[in-house]
Amino acid sequence: MAILGTCAIIATIINLWYCYYERIENFFWNWPAYGFIAIGMFLNHAYANAFMQVIQAGISTYGFFIWTRYRKHNFKEMLYSMVHDKYRKTFPQPVIITSTMSLAAHFYSLIAIFSISFMLFFVLDAVNDISPFIDGLSFTIPLVASIQLNYKKIESWIYLAIGDVLSVFLAYKAHNHYNLVALLLFLALNLICFKRWLKNMQPC
Repeated sequence: MAILGTCAIIATIINLWYCYYERIENFFWNWPAYGFIAIGMFLNHAYANAFMQVIQAGISTYGFFIWTRYRKHNFKEMLYSMVHDKYRKTFPQPVIITSTMSLAAHFYSLIAIFSISFMLFFVLDAVNDISPFIDGLSFTIPLVASIQLNYKKIESWIYLAIGDVLSVFLAYKAHNHYNLVALLLFLALNLICFKRWLKNMQPC
């Protein structure tokens, strides 16, 4: 458990490093941290959260390959650019047009979150989950946030941050201090990304 937690922390620190330098390739570095956290959450009986970490790992890896195609560089060059800065200045930064969510969109999102979480409660309670309702929310909120992120909604980072707070609670309740630290770093990463979207992107 200690080794898995340590690896999760190292992978998350790498994520923060790449985010700090505004490297688009940080998408690919997310999956090791998500994977190790998923194992820890599963062993701590936070089954829905563990499954969400797996989904997030898949989304992050998929995002990496999307950026590879966007920049029209081959896979080998992209991997090399993660370690060396030789190609950094030649890679164009994408212009992402963002938008804010309407009150109706927030309302429908909340309805979806609590409806799915309510249904998950009975399943998680039956399998002796550590905290069925909180675990259900920690699955549903990031799921809805991922959909929002696909439409470039700025508030998606806030939803993801709330999901991370719930994940931190689950790790704390399970006395899993390794996952706790890694998830706190993820929370910081989401807040950094939220700030970058507000500062650098072009809201419509």
